Amino acid sequence: MALVNDQFSTTDTNWYKQRWQIAFSASAAADNQPAYTIYADTSGSSTGDADKEEVALNPENSAQLMTGGYSGDNKMDINHADFIGMKKLNLGLSYGVDSITLSSTCKVSGSTRIAFDHLGRPIKGKLGGASGGGNAEAYESDNLIQDNCIIVLKDADDNNVSIIVRPETGYATVAF
Repeated sequence: MALVNDQFSTTDTNWYKQRWQIAFSASAAADNQPAYTIYADTSGSSTGDADKEEVALNPENSAQLMTGGYSGDNKMDINHADFIGMKKLNLGLSYGVDSITLSSTCKVSGSTRIAFDHLGRPIKGKLGGASGGGNAEAYESDNLIQDNCIIVLKDADDNNVSIIVRPETGYATVAF
């Protein structure tokens, strides 16, 4: 998405906050289960958090949002009758994933999200601002991922799968 929908703007000093990103969470809106949401923080003040209008649409069904549950709107809350997200993106409910851990090479201040610049390069942390592990500048010091970013999905029996996101390209592979 980042490669085909570049968010760069010469007229908006906060353009970098609007990059495509993937956020992992286990909030009440995800039934307290590990889930993920894909979005570009394009509306309002670019807080770093997803609004319903910012979430990517499922390319197979444009009536669905690419979220497994995210706070802020009933349409993103998996427990609500108005939910229009994708249940399969709720990794806990769909696949029994118990926890998601990001390696230190791909997180800052405990943030569990990865953004991608216009070249597809992965960036660690929240893009909304300096609080909460956010990037206050377009390319803040050392937030461009330099080493393999390892995302570990683990179930209750301690079985795990690792997703390895490569620096520079954002190329991802799965290891069992």
